[in-house]
Amino acid sequence: MKNTAFKVFHRGKYFISIKRGFEEAKKDITITVEKLFENDSLRLILSDEEDSTFLYRILLTRCDYEELKKQQGLLIDFDNFPSQVVRLLQQCASNSMFLILQLVTPILYNFEVVEHNEFKRLVHLSLKTQPANDTELKQHMADTIVELKKTLMTLKSSSSSNEMMWSEKCTKLESKLHDLSLNLTKIEEEKLRHEIEYKENLKLEKDRLVQEKIQWQKQNEVHTNNLLAASQDNLNRKDKHIEEQNHKIKQLRDKISQIENQL
Repeated sequence: MKNTAFKVFHRGKYFISIKRGFEEAKKDITITVEKLFENDSLRLILSDEEDSTFLYRILLTRCDYEELKKQQGLLIDFDNFPSQVVRLLQQCASNSMFLILQLVTPILYNFEVVEHNEFKRLVHLSLKTQPANDTELKQHMADTIVELKKTLMTLKSSSSSNEMMWSEKCTKLESKLHDLSLNLTKIEEEKLRHEIEYKENLKLEKDRLVQEKIQWQKQNEVHTNNLLAASQDNLNRKDKHIEEQNHKIKQLRDKISQIENQL
């Protein structure tokens, strides 16, 4: 998720309702709003400090925003959209507005800014999320590990006036760092396992197709030979029939000649 041409516009932790069908959970999710200069777009990143595998992103180009603006009746232009997103997020922390992640497919969520009043449920903004790919997830975990290491080093080198408190924090961070490293290793092993399974399945499928081709060729050859044999038998019967007819005609002609001679 590294990008040299971007600016972090806002980062904050927000309480979000995560809905999966009839299930609902509430979590503190870190939302990062980034302005990408290279392709003139806006990126929102949703991550969970307690779950390193929870990483979703929302990417909006200027063209995407124009379509979104028409669909949802937005009144601001693209250049002012980032500040308005931040304003909506901050309002959710202080009044009757809520942030919701609504599961729409097994891997995709809709990110919604919702307000409940006495009359109805109002959706101020709805954005489609995309799950992070393996590269982005590994980069996110690597960045998290770096940040944790920095924090850990800072804690270890800081004043020991509250030694017990710092020791507990260090222990927790070390444990979290260990868990993240294990998760990263697990993801790499899982990816390797999937690649091996894919290659094996591909080989099996190729072998199956080769066997089917050979079987089909054999069946086709047998069928062709049967057709040729049947055709040859048919020709032989017709030749025999013609020969018999010719013999009968010859006999008739001989009889006719005998009768004519007698006359």
